[in-house]
Amino acid sequence: MGRWIGLGLLGRGILRELGGIRQALVEQNRLLLRLAEHLAPTVAEVSLEEIRVATGIDHLNDREMGFVLQYVDRCRRDLGREPSEEEILVYLADESTHALQSQGREA
Repeated sequence: MGRWIGLGLLGRGILRELGGIRQALVEQNRLLLRLAEHLAPTVAEVSLEEIRVATGIDHLNDREMGFVLQYVDRCRRDLGREPSEEEILVYLADESTHALQSQGREA
């Protein structure tokens, strides 16, 4: 009987310690999120219309239009949906980077 009481008290102590560890982890995560936000703040999303207004560019050249149409077709086929404007801009930036890198290697 005394053995069961001892096990119960031990289990209660373990649960108390685990609760303290949980609280410490929650506080640590909160502080890490604050630190991450301070060091690398989230960037507000910019729409294609805002870019058009800011830069005055409202068209794509034929090469870029071809990249976009191929990308949209591939997304429809593979994902079953059209990509967002942001996804298209990221894809175009990636393609432009690859084109610049290949031009640098050829020169």
